Amino acid sequence: GQLLTFQPETGSISLNLNVTKNLFQALGGKLIVKQRPQQGEVMTVFLPLADLAKTPLPGIG
Repeated sequence: GQLLTFQPETGSISLNLNVTKNLFQALGGKLIVKQRPQQGEVMTVFLPLADLAKTPLPGIG
């Protein structure tokens, strides 16, 4: 299947689900997908919070 799909009528870009899961994993998080019969899918995203003490603020430093 395609890794990336562009829909010109809406201007949206869609990523393949495996690519999306790998992206979240690379960011230190995870994506959980649960299928609900006849209702679609529920996607839950977990991403780590940035350590604010180590994150430089824009325009400072």
